[in-house]
Amino acid sequence: MFFIGNIFGSILWGALISIVITSLVFLVCHLLDRGHSPLTYIVLAVLLFFTGFQSTMMVGAMYVKGIASDIGDYATMLVDSGENMAGEVADFNELRNQIEAEFPLASTLLDNIDTSGLQAYLEEGNSIANYITDDVKSTINYYILRRILWMVGFVIVAFVAIFLLNRRRDYSYDINNLDTIY
Repeated sequence: MFFIGNIFGSILWGALISIVITSLVFLVCHLLDRGHSPLTYIVLAVLLFFTGFQSTMMVGAMYVKGIASDIGDYATMLVDSGENMAGEVADFNELRNQIEAEFPLASTLLDNIDTSGLQAYLEEGNSIANYITDDVKSTINYYILRRILWMVGFVIVAFVAIFLLNRRRDYSYDINNLDTIY
């Protein structure tokens, strides 16, 4: 039931981050150009939706990153208590299966672990548990980075769209005075 609190926390923090980002975009646009068309507000609403989605996923990944240390602690406990864990690459699958049994939601992260560098990692004197923890954390960090880059991309597209919409408005004509073209 603990994960339900994480879900609601992710949604709330994601909504808050999205509102702050959209407000900052509106503030910058308002400071640079006082007039806005109704399409500007539509662009801001779309920005709010997409940044809300990405920021919710980013905050959720941050919660999972906290669980990654729990996975590492559990893996260390298994390696330390297991008399058949000799620190071999073959032990990785057994360890992964035991971790998946304890943390079923982490199976996607554990299935994506790249084992090509595991032998070199073990030869340096590191344990399988550290390899799993490091790989899971780097996967989550990369996921968080992609969410941030998506949000930056959405903000850039929103700025461009808003300024193009406002520039197009500057070249429109006044309906009350058809002789005047701005």
